[in-house]
Amino acid sequence: MLISIIIPTYNRVSFLLDCVNSILNQTYTEFEIIIVSDGSTDNSKEEIAKLNDSRVNFIELDKNYGYPAKARNEGIKLSKGDFIAFCDDDDLWTEDKLKKQIELINRDYSFVFSGYKYLDKSKSIFYKFYLNFIVSIIINVLHPKLSYFFLSITSPIVNSSVLVKKSLISKIMFNESFCFRASEDYQLWIQIYDTSKPYYTKDELVIYRIHENNISNNFIANLERCLLVFKNFIPKNLNQRLFKILGVFFYSLRIRLKK
Repeated sequence: MLISIIIPTYNRVSFLLDCVNSILNQTYTEFEIIIVSDGSTDNSKEEIAKLNDSRVNFIELDKNYGYPAKARNEGIKLSKGDFIAFCDDDDLWTEDKLKKQIELINRDYSFVFSGYKYLDKSKSIFYKFYLNFIVSIIINVLHPKLSYFFLSITSPIVNSSVLVKKSLISKIMFNESFCFRASEDYQLWIQIYDTSKPYYTKDELVIYRIHENNISNNFIANLERCLLVFKNFIPKNLNQRLFKILGVFFYSLRIRLKK
């Protein structure tokens, strides 16, 4: 089964090379990598070419759009695999990431995601086992209609941990409106979750790098973007109407308490 791995990037060649090498070291090897440059002006293209691996494709957008939604969508359109995975250019994968997730796909799950570790500025790796364990119980043990409500109070889905059927994501795609920058992923995952068979593995298969240029560093701004997601959410049934009400209430309350 071919997996298309999409990496949006912009002027972070050193991070990007680390990211791509962690993917090339996967024990599962049936994949293609689609790197989509959002108008990069550094030497990313030249450095990626030096890897000399036919599975790695470097695509350049016509300009810098300033947010990853456009790059991810272009990657999806160009993908050849039946399954889509994402990796942010500053994140890393453990070598068994795809192998473990393909095993879940073979168990008839269509949307799988995992726990993750943090890599801080001092190069120290740490994770929160208790949090991964709690999320695992909520997502995998509770009835899907109940676990769905968990997404209205937090986003446990890290982009770089996702593996999803292309047939699911190609129907929705990422919202390219600039106002959803840094929350377009949250918006997409809550839509896919409700129409898929999800599974969360508490294994820390992703290493999330912490640095000063993370888009989501501004906590209040991030909460406000999440609130915008729920204000613009269009419910299709009673369950989704309650989901929207809870999301709007929760994020409005958190913003008020933080200000």
